[in-house]
Amino acid sequence: MLSAESAQHISQRQKPQAIQPQNPPATTWRLATALLAFLTILALLPILAVNANAEDNNTGGDGTGGAAGAGGDGKVAIVLDASDSMAEKDTNDGGTRMDAAKKAATDTINTLADKTQTAIIAYGSKESNAPDNRAKGCQDITTLAPLGNNKAEDLNNRINGLQPKGYTPIGNAIKKAAEELGDSGKRNIILVSDGIDTCAPPPVCDVAKDIAGDGIDLAIHTVGFKVDNKAQKELQCISEVSGGTYSSADDTDALSKALADAAQRVAGDYESAGTPVQLADNATDGFYLGEGLYQSSLPGPRDNSNGGEGDEKWFSISIPEGKKAQVSANLVPVGFEGGDHIYYNVDVEYKNDTCDHSGSGYYSGSNWPGPPEAETVTIDPEEDCDPTKYRVKLNHSGTEIDHDLPVEIVIGFEPQVDGSETGPKNDREVPEGEDRDKVKVPSSKPTPTPGGTSYNKATEITPGTVSDTLVPGETKFYRMNVDWGQRPLAEVEFDKKHSNDSRNGDIYVASPRRTITSKETVKSLDKDVPVTARAVSTPYVFYRNKEGNVSQDKASDAGQWYIMVTLEGYSDNGKQDKDIEFRLSTALEGNKVDGPEWRQTLEPGPAPSQDPPGSSNDDGSGNSDGAESGDGNNGDEAAAQAKDIDNASQSNTILYIGLGILAVILAAAVAVYFTAVRRK
Repeated sequence: MLSAESAQHISQRQKPQAIQPQNPPATTWRLATALLAFLTILALLPILAVNANAEDNNTGGDGTGGAAGAGGDGKVAIVLDASDSMAEKDTNDGGTRMDAAKKAATDTINTLADKTQTAIIAYGSKESNAPDNRAKGCQDITTLAPLGNNKAEDLNNRINGLQPKGYTPIGNAIKKAAEELGDSGKRNIILVSDGIDTCAPPPVCDVAKDIAGDGIDLAIHTVGFKVDNKAQKELQCISEVSGGTYSSADDTDALSKALADAAQRVAGDYESAGTPVQLADNATDGFYLGEGLYQSSLPGPRDNSNGGEGDEKWFSISIPEGKKAQVSANLVPVGFEGGDHIYYNVDVEYKNDTCDHSGSGYYSGSNWPGPPEAETVTIDPEEDCDPTKYRVKLNHSGTEIDHDLPVEIVIGFEPQVDGSETGPKNDREVPEGEDRDKVKVPSSKPTPTPGGTSYNKATEITPGTVSDTLVPGETKFYRMNVDWGQRPLAEVEFDKKHSNDSRNGDIYVASPRRTITSKETVKSLDKDVPVTARAVSTPYVFYRNKEGNVSQDKASDAGQWYIMVTLEGYSDNGKQDKDIEFRLSTALEGNKVDGPEWRQTLEPGPAPSQDPPGSSNDDGSGNSDGAESGDGNNGDEAAAQAKDIDNASQSNTILYIGLGILAVILAAAVAVYFTAVRRK
C-alpha cells in the first residue's frame, strides 16, 4: 500500500492513471478475518495441548507428596452430630458438646484435606426435635461439602456454622455418606455421635451392615462422645460390622484425640516422600540424582516364569571428589493382592560406563504389613573410573502383580575418611541366647505419642516409654538419634486382644539406611494378659563395622534410627477391627565414641538433571558436592521437572510444529487478502 508522501510525489509528476488503493468490501474483510482466526486457532491447538499437559503433570508441589498408591486416592465422609443434645454445656472446658466436636473436626480436616477427597455431612441442624416433627427431623441431613479435593479452610468454615437442634438420624446419615462416597475405591466414614439413633427402625447396625456389604473397601469409624452404655454398644456394632474402629471420649481433648486416631487410620497408608523422578528404561538415559530422598515407581513382576522380576529401571549418580555413595531403595507396601499378603523386594545393582566397576546390594525382602526393608549398596569409586558415569539399576522381585509399585530411593554422599577419623574398632559384644533375654529395657509411665505412617513420617522420640494404638494390618514408625558407640534397644508391650482370633504383634529396629538390624515377629497376642516383644540384638554402632560381616555393616551409620511396631492382619484379610494399645519402651546402650560427623539427610533431593551436577551443561538445579543438597528449598522446581521430564521432547516437537504451521497460515492469509484486493 502506498504512503501519503509517495502518492503526492506521483501526483506532482502527473503520472497518468495512478492506481489508487481500494478497500475490499466489508464481506471480504469479514470472511478473511474469520478464516484467519479459525486457522490460527487450529494451528495453536497443539501448543495449547502442550501447555495443558504440562499443567496436568505439574502436581509435585513441595517434593513431599505421596507416590501413587501411597495414601492420596482415598475418600472419606465425616458425619457430625448436630442434634439437640449437642447443645449441652458439660465439657471440661465449659463449652458445649457442639463446640468440642467443631474443634475436633477442624483438627481432623486439617490432617485429611491434603491426603484424601473429603465430604462433610451433618444431621440434626435444621429441624427441631419436637415430637410432632419426627418425620422431618429424621430426614434432617445436610451435605455441608460434597466429596472432592476441598480446601481445609473451606470445610472448617462450613462446620463452624452448625447449630445443634434436632433428631439423631444416624442410619439415614451414614446412608447419605455412603452415597456421597460412591461405590469404588477406598472409602471411609468417620461418625461422631453423643447418643443412639432416634429415628430407628431399621436398627442402625443393620443399616451399617448393608452399606458395608461383604467387601473391605468401606469402613465406618465411630466416635462416641459422652455416650451411655446403650449408645456405646450401638456405635461399636456399627464399626464392627463395617470393619471400622470405635473410640470413646468424655472431654474435649479426648474427642480431639479420638478423631485424630480415626483420621490417621483413614489416611494411614504408607506415606512416601521425596523428590519425584521418572526412572529410565536404559542405563545411559537415567537422570542424575543428588543427595537426599526421591520417589518413583517400579513395574511389578507380571510373570513368575521370568524369575518373578519386573522390568529394570535406571538412574545415574555423579560421585563428588573425596566422597563415596550410599544408595538405598525400598518398595512401598500396598497391602493385600487378591486376598493374600504380598512379598516385595527391590534389587539394587550398579555399574560404570568407563570401567569394570560393578556390584549389587545386600539381599532384603519384606512382607506386608511389616515395614519395608531397603536393599543398599555402597559405591566407592575406583581410580580408573569416571565418577560421573555411575548407573544404578532397580527392579522389583516378589509376588506377581499386574501394576507398578511405588519405590523410595535414599542417596547419600559420605566423605572418605581414614586413620583416626574413622573412630575406634568395635570391640563390644552383643549378648546372645539366654544372655539376650537378660538385656533390660527400662520402662516408665507411657506418654501418649502417635506413631507415624512411614519412614518419612516417623515420630521423633527420645529414650523412654510412649503409647499408641494399632489396628490389624497397621505399622507405626518412630525414630531416635543413635550416636557412635551406642546401640538402640526396643521393647513393646501389646495390650490384651479383644477376641479369640489369632493375632500377632511385631517389633523392628532399622538403620538410617532402612536395613533391619533386630526384630521379633509373630508374637502371639493373648486375650487375658499383655504380651511383650523385644528387639535387642542390634550391634553397637561403629563406623569401622563396615570392615566386618553383613550384620555389623548394617550398624555402621550413626544418625536417625527407626523403631517400628506392627499388628498383623492376615486372619481377617486386612479388615480393620478394634484397636489394640501398645506401650513402646526404648533405650540407648553403650558409651559414645569418636566417629565421622556426616549424617544421612532426611530431606528431599535436588531436582533430577540430564547432566552430572556441576558439569558445563548442568543448569544449576543439581549440587556437585552433595553435602548441602537436599535442603528441600527447591521442591517446586524438582517436582515440576520430574513430572514433565519424560514429556519434554515430545512437547517441544509439537510446539515447533505448531509455530511452523502458524507461520505458514499467516503467510497464506496475507496472500489471500491481497488477491482479494486485486480482484476488486
